[in-house]
Amino acid sequence: MTTDFGKRLAKAREDAGFTQDQLAELSGIAQSTIAAAERGGAGSRKTATLAKLCGVDAYWLETGEGTPNPQGLAIAEPSAIYLAPTRAAKPNLGMTILQLAQFLSDVSDIARLGIAPLLSELATRPEEAEELAEHITALASRRSKQAG
Repeated sequence: MTTDFGKRLAKAREDAGFTQDQLAELSGIAQSTIAAAERGGAGSRKTATLAKLCGVDAYWLETGEGTPNPQGLAIAEPSAIYLAPTRAAKPNLGMTILQLAQFLSDVSDIARLGIAPLLSELATRPEEAEELAEHITALASRRSKQAG
């Protein structure tokens, strides 16, 4: 029997574009645990982590009260997941690359041309990943505002 929490979790995950396996990899929670939560579970100490990754309000996910995304929460950025993984999760290069590809598909062609050399620079200066991530995010944000 699916619980209301389970329905909300499945909707949040699907709306974020994640499979159960992907959400498991990002959150450090076993896929079987996520599947069980979607079937009949209730919130747990990991509810806030799942909410953040899926870009929904944790209180809504836990209780169903309020709105799923009251302040326009964003699905977790690939750089945020890589730079600050949960204690249980280790960064997965394949997943990070897929998320980066999704991020790049959502920005303008002009922004991608500006981002490409920064990604190349990252390959030669990995110790400056945080600074380069800030530049990439700012460039993408500026370009998307100009396009909009």
